[in-house]
Amino acid sequence: MSDGELEPRRGAAARGNQRASDADRDRAVELLRQAVGDGLLGLDEFSDRVDVVLAAVTRGEVESVLADFPGMPLFPPEPPFSEPPALALRTANGSVKQEGKWVVPRRILTQCGSGRVRIDFTRAVCRHTEIQLKVVCTGSGQVHLTVPRGWSIRIEELSTTSGRVIDKAADPYVPGSPFIRVSGELASGRLKVKHPRDA
Repeated sequence: MSDGELEPRRGAAARGNQRASDADRDRAVELLRQAVGDGLLGLDEFSDRVDVVLAAVTRGEVESVLADFPGMPLFPPEPPFSEPPALALRTANGSVKQEGKWVVPRRILTQCGSGRVRIDFTRAVCRHTEIQLKVVCTGSGQVHLTVPRGWSIRIEELSTTSGRVIDKAADPYVPGSPFIRVSGELASGRLKVKHPRDA
């Protein structure tokens, strides 16, 4: 490797080469004070290490003053992404809706008698390419879905007696966009799917 070239950054090495902020230095000094209080560090060594922290340019340099203290991570690992639980929207003869900015789970249940359930995906955050939506309508209720253009709806295993399905979301599917599979039971109610601003 020639002078001036940097090695590729990977994992912890990449983090160690990041620039240290004032908050990083303050956190390190606080941990050093904690080490003094726990009897792990003398005052002279504390002073020496604080000097290193204050002069540090990278996060790796800041972390080096804590390397021999187990259980004192300067930068704790970020928690993994948490999968939202299944969404259940139920009503007997009232009205319930899910709209605005929300996180879409993999599974959604809508259940109504003679009431109405509305789900608006327009501003929703969806990290899944496939969503399972179950519709259970035991009376004359209605389920309304508003989906962004480019999303796809497929009706699968939806039984009905005198109910109706009205699909007005006719725009072509955009590959990679969310795909909603609809199943369930529609007695004498109605399932309506539309794009935003449709009637």
